[in-house]
Amino acid sequence: MHDPIARIASLEMVSSGAVAADHARASPFVQFGSSVEEVCDQLVDLRDRHGVSYVTVFDGRSEGFDDVVVRLSGS
Repeated sequence: MHDPIARIASLEMVSSGAVAADHARASPFVQFGSSVEEVCDQLVDLRDRHGVSYVTVFDGRSEGFDDVVVRLSGS
């Protein structure tokens, strides 16, 4: 994982004991991204592979997510 933002988010989850690092990166329940395009691609893949059509964005992690919603609306 070369993206510093995703690395920080992953480290926060791992350091809190919430999840092991390998599990966080491989989980369909946790998405990391440094750009709108990257997050959208991950969410489309999540929908296509696992049938997920609803996601939750936690407080403090939603900055910029409105751009993701706009891009994915109608897809």
